[in-house]
Amino acid sequence: LAILSKVPVIPCAQWGAQEILPAYSKKIKLFPRTKVTVVAGKPLDFSKWYGKENDPVALEEATAFVMQAITNLLEDIRGEKAPAEVFDPKKSALPRIGNFKKENK
Repeated sequence: LAILSKVPVIPCAQWGAQEILPAYSKKIKLFPRTKVTVVAGKPLDFSKWYGKENDPVALEEATAFVMQAITNLLEDIRGEKAPAEVFDPKKSALPRIGNFKKENK
C-alpha cells in the first residue's frame, strides 16, 4: 500500500502489553500496574520501490526495510539487541495457526 499510494510509513512499536494480556490468555492482569511503552519513529521513504508494486523481490525488500525500522525501535525500548538472525515463519517448524504453546504441554 505504501508503494502504491506513495505516502511515507511511520513505524510504531510497543512493549509491555504482553504482561497485561499474555498470549493465548483470557485473563487480564491489571495489578501490579505495568508500564506499556509506545513509540513512533521517523517516516520511512519507500521511493526506491515506486513502480515495483508487482515485483515480489521488491516487496520483500520493502517489508524487510519497515520491519528493520520496527526492530530498531524495539531495541531502544527494551534496551537490548535483537537476535542476529531474523525469525522467518516460512522456515519455522511452528504451526501456522492455533496455540502452539498448548500443543507442547
